Amino acid sequence: MQVKEVLAQLENLQDIKEQIDYLNDMAYIHRFSNTSLMEELSKKALELSLSINDLARIARSWRNIGIVNIVYGFFEKAMECLQTSLKIYEDIHDEAGQAAVSGNIGRVYFSLGQHESAIHWYLKCIDKCIPIHLERDLGIAYDNLAEVFMVLTNYSQAFDYVNKAIPIFEKLREFSLLAVSYETLGEIYYKQNQYEEAMKWQLKAIEIAEKVDDHSNIARGYLQIGKIYRKKRNYKESLKAFLRALSIAEPIHNKDTVGTACLQLAILSFDADELEEAHNYAQRCLKVAIETGMKHLEANAYRILSNIAEEKKDFKTALEFYKQFEKVKSETIQLSSEQTIKNITIAANVEKSEKEKEIFRLKNTELAEANYKIQKQKERLENALKEIEATNKELEEKNQDILESIQYAQRIQEAILCTEADVKKLLPNSFIFFKPRDIVSGDFFWIAEKEGKILAAACDCTGHGVPAAIISVIGNNLLNDVVLNKNIIDPGKILTQLHKGMQAILKQNQTSDNETRDGMDISLICIDNLAKNIKFSGAFSNLFIASKGILDEIAGDKYAIGGSQDEMFRLFTTHTIEFYGGEMIYLATDGIPNQIGGKEGKRFRSKQFKELLDTVSTLDLEKQKQIIQNRFQEWMNGYAQIDDVLVWGIRL
Repeated sequence: MQVKEVLAQLENLQDIKEQIDYLNDMAYIHRFSNTSLMEELSKKALELSLSINDLARIARSWRNIGIVNIVYGFFEKAMECLQTSLKIYEDIHDEAGQAAVSGNIGRVYFSLGQHESAIHWYLKCIDKCIPIHLERDLGIAYDNLAEVFMVLTNYSQAFDYVNKAIPIFEKLREFSLLAVSYETLGEIYYKQNQYEEAMKWQLKAIEIAEKVDDHSNIARGYLQIGKIYRKKRNYKESLKAFLRALSIAEPIHNKDTVGTACLQLAILSFDADELEEAHNYAQRCLKVAIETGMKHLEANAYRILSNIAEEKKDFKTALEFYKQFEKVKSETIQLSSEQTIKNITIAANVEKSEKEKEIFRLKNTELAEANYKIQKQKERLENALKEIEATNKELEEKNQDILESIQYAQRIQEAILCTEADVKKLLPNSFIFFKPRDIVSGDFFWIAEKEGKILAAACDCTGHGVPAAIISVIGNNLLNDVVLNKNIIDPGKILTQLHKGMQAILKQNQTSDNETRDGMDISLICIDNLAKNIKFSGAFSNLFIASKGILDEIAGDKYAIGGSQDEMFRLFTTHTIEFYGGEMIYLATDGIPNQIGGKEGKRFRSKQFKELLDTVSTLDLEKQKQIIQNRFQEWMNGYAQIDDVLVWGIRL
């Protein structure tokens, strides 16, 4: 909805008070989905309210403008507006208005890291809500308190408060607020390293927010999902989630989410050796941090900018950024120390009365009762041990059944997919280093001949193990259908058809409760030996070509085959490369760059992988394969393999 549409509706309202109420109502409805619209409508409502000196409506308009500034991250301005609103509500003895604004002021203090003040204002809101039965604002205050106690690492209190908020929002059918509470619950699990539970609740939050067009909470949800994937070392999915969060947050001017997403993208880009992208994201983060006064974000931005400059060997700039980092850090360190002490005190005071009651009860417990409890506990432990032994035996039997089923699935997968023998028939001057992480693999290679041209692909399906293996069979069959049955040989067009086919089979981008986000990354080439050229297209995957000891990288498109789609059309680019003979080309998945290892337990990274390919490119094929395989084993250095590995080298 646009401002002109709302203003057009005002013409149907004759009374100016009705017009003001309509403007404020519409502004509040769009507080998450369209913040800029909320800002314009609130300012118009304030203008009309001032013209008739209606104090209640003036207070409400100021409150809405304060909320706008919270979303934008302009906390000083937000506080000015909210204090103005509160003073008017106090003067006219409006308890409901005071309750609502108290909660908003608590949110400002929380955003600024002043947790003691935040709790004070949230409790003040609760005290005003309960006597006059303001359930909605009561639920918001409970959820906000859950966030505070989560930051204080008092997770039991955080759970208690968010579980008070959820039934209130469910009863009132306040879906945007319910999404916020689900998101809070997910973050509590995340803080405790329970990533599967965290992911479940963040996805539920996004699902509800999408139903009500709540863009702010959708963006925050994807931001949290990006963090979860990063913790799980799934950097591709993490990148997708952060990009999604940024694309949603920017149009609605959600500065907090924009700044955090840019910082996370800068870190991911730096780790992937994409230094220019990392620099751009870090600068955007810095700009937002300075605009909003978020010092922790500003310090982190300077730190990553220093690291980027150092990686570029620009030590002078690196030092300048590092000095800025130290300056911002020193400005906040004293405040942070004081706040930490306050946070510990707050957490202790909240539980003080309950602890005192417990101590009193324990001191007055009779010894006989204590002994009785100890005996009962011993009996329960003995029974539990017997149950554990029985369960372990049952699990061993089930694990054996599962193992046999997976091994049978492996035989089926091998029968369906291309083999190295198939590759040697069409590309005898090539090698394949293929090392699945599990028994069945999500990485696979595919080859076919059509119209005198050879088409080859290296594919990386979502996840690992059996789920990824299922996607691999779908991807293999779709490739065969598009090329061999539909007679399409242009790589970009093949990938476009492949994406449509994957979405259709997995029922993606449909209104469905069981929609999947699975798909695959792929690098696909078409070799024309007569025309002496290669056509290439990639989905989150690149092509490497080495000629006369120089390695070049041709980037694919930055979206995948399958999964959710925001753009209207997903079209893939075809690149044409001339060759003369003797060049080496490499198709590879991200298994080696993502592998954790070495002396410091870090990722191998794309830069080191490209250096490895450059080093071996002039050697004979078997020697290349052996060196790559040995380098990978050495790098693992006792660490577990974290992803399937596929490297395909072809001598033209």
